[in-house]
Order: sequence, then C-alpha cells, then structure tokens
Amino acid sequence: MGCIMENKIFKEPAQNSSRSHSSKPGWKTYLAFALLFVFLFMIGWGMQHSSMGSVKIGMPAPEFELLTFDGQQVSSDALQGKVILLNFWASWCGPCELEAPVIESAWQQFENDESMIFIGVAYGDTESAARNFAQEHQFTFPNGRDLGSKLSDAYHVRAVPETFLIDAQGTIAAVKFGPFQSPDEIITFIKNGLN
Repeated sequence: MGCIMENKIFKEPAQNSSRSHSSKPGWKTYLAFALLFVFLFMIGWGMQHSSMGSVKIGMPAPEFELLTFDGQQVSSDALQGKVILLNFWASWCGPCELEAPVIESAWQQFENDESMIFIGVAYGDTESAARNFAQEHQFTFPNGRDLGSKLSDAYHVRAVPETFLIDAQGTIAAVKFGPFQSPDEIITFIKNGLN
C-alpha cells in the first residue's frame, strides 16, 4: 500500500507540473504569433499598395521633391510649365546600365531647351552606389536618390527602369516600362506623348 501511495504522490505532482507547463505558452508559440502578425501585416500592406493602382496616362502627375547628388533641391512645383522626363533607375539593374548612356545622349539633344528637363531617380540604392553610377555614366541632367521610397511609392514604381513623361500642364503624358534602346526611341516617346 505504501508503494501505491508513493506512486500516487509522484503521479499527482507530475500531472500538475505538466499542466502548468502547457498553460504557459513557450517561446515557440510567441514566435509563431509574431510571424503570423508580420505575415498578415505584409499581406494587408501589399493589398493596400496594389489597390492604389498605377499612375496612368492622363492623370495629374504626383508632386515630388528630390535632393540631387550635387545638393540642389528639385521639385515639381518649381518645374511647373516644363515638360519633365522622370526616369527611375538603379545601380544594381542590368537594363538600367544599358539605358544610362542612351538617356544621357537624348538629354544632350534637349539640354538647351528651356521647356524640357530630364530627372533621374535612383530607386532602392545606397547613396554611394547611386552616386558612383551617376558619375560613371557622366549624367549631366539632375539625378538624386529616392529617400524613403517616397517618389517610387507616389509613382507606383514596381521595377526599373521606368520612365514617366509629364507634360507642361503637370499631367502624365506617357509611361515606359523597361529600358529605352536608343536616343531616337526617347525622342519619339516624347513627341508621341506630347501630341
């Protein structure tokens, strides 16, 4: 009988301790809930971001401000009345690498035209990588980094290169997804967008 009593004594605390263990969530449970929360947040953010739609031809161009690599502040307000070619690029983007000399060459045909400006926006880049890219390609038009992804979010940029033509009235006149192959293609893009 003593053995049975001892056995009962040992069983009851074991059951109690297992109950107390199962009543407290472990670190794995907390981690699972944290991951679930992050996952649900990302889905919600993605749905909200995609529901905003894309910037379309005929829509007013989102306003922007950009600090250029040479320290100048460029804004859509200050450029009112000008045609703007807004090009999003990245130093890590292979097609952007091929497009860079094409954009610079096209700009050289417009740089004396007071009614036109090209603006380059480094997307998802570090300061040093973006600066090096702009210097390597000897950009002579204003370029700067998209701090906090404000411009790319406003224009719903999903992949680079992407280019937006904004007419003198501040309306999206044309959009190009992917790289330009030649300066002539850019000139045609501008002419067709403004007609």
